Amino acid sequence: MIIISALYLVSLYGTQAVLLGPILLSDGSGDLDIPWGLLPPAVIANLILAVVAIIFLIKRVRRVQADLSARRRLNHLALAMKLLTIPFFITHLQIWSMMLAAFLVIPGLQILLPFGFLGVAFAYSVVLVTSAYSISGLYVQYRLGNLTGKKFARNVIFQLIFVLDVISYLVFYFQIRRSCKEQTGSEKGES
Repeated sequence: MIIISALYLVSLYGTQAVLLGPILLSDGSGDLDIPWGLLPPAVIANLILAVVAIIFLIKRVRRVQADLSARRRLNHLALAMKLLTIPFFITHLQIWSMMLAAFLVIPGLQILLPFGFLGVAFAYSVVLVTSAYSISGLYVQYRLGNLTGKKFARNVIFQLIFVLDVISYLVFYFQIRRSCKEQTGSEKGES
């Protein structure tokens, strides 16, 4: 799981670097040599890795459910994915804000405003991928009886909302840790 997750993050930040790199490396002349030809393949590669990560998570849920150390790893990985994408979202918001501002200020570019939806859609795809990790952890806890159906549904909904997904998983992360510690303690007591 870690390798696929790392590849996804590298792909995500690489996609962002295609746009951000020329801006950061510009000499201030206003000439930005953005390699637009690299953007579609980078986005497609990122989306393919997103699908692979989600499929991999779905296939591993049963195995994770049966193994305490795997549950811990999934919990840590889900939190890491949430936290490691925060810089992406901050930078993504800045890039798209500048682009949309240019679309509004420069005459004739208003026709390109609908492209802002592409930026939002791409950002939301990242939320869905990181939430797949969190939802997998939630599902495992639900199947183990540590979550009621209502709490599970509420937390899944939280995982689909920007910003709230990170906050709710931080809370849930500590609940899973406590649950795993209690289970470890009960296993040692039985031995």
